Amino acid sequence: MPKQTLMKRDPLWVPLLSHYRDDGSIDHDRMKAHLDQLAAHVTQIMLAGSTGDGWEIGSDRLSSLVDFAAHAMGAGTRLMVGTLAPGTDDVIARVNLVESQVAADPALAERL
Repeated sequence: MPKQTLMKRDPLWVPLLSHYRDDGSIDHDRMKAHLDQLAAHVTQIMLAGSTGDGWEIGSDRLSSLVDFAAHAMGAGTRLMVGTLAPGTDDVIARVNLVESQVAADPALAERL
C-alpha cells in the first residue's frame, strides 16, 4: 500500500486512560480535559484497551465510557473500543453491549 494512502487513513491511534472518581465512577470532567488536550494531535482514540483498563473495567463503566466519548470528542475523532474479558461468553456480551449502544445512538455510530 502506498505511503500516501496510509497517511490519509491516519494509522496513529492513542489508547486513552480512563479517569475515575473516588466512588469508582468515570470522571467525565477529567476525561474531557484529557480528550481536549489530545484532540489537536490525534484523530483516533482507543477506549478500554489492553494498555488501559480494558481487563478490569466492568460493563456498566464501559457503557458509561463509550457513551461519554461519543459525545465529548470532536467530530473528526474516531473511536475504537476494547471488549476484553477473561472468557469468550464475556467478550461476546461486551461486543453485544457496545453494538446495542451503537444501534441506539447515531452520534456513536459515526465515531466507529
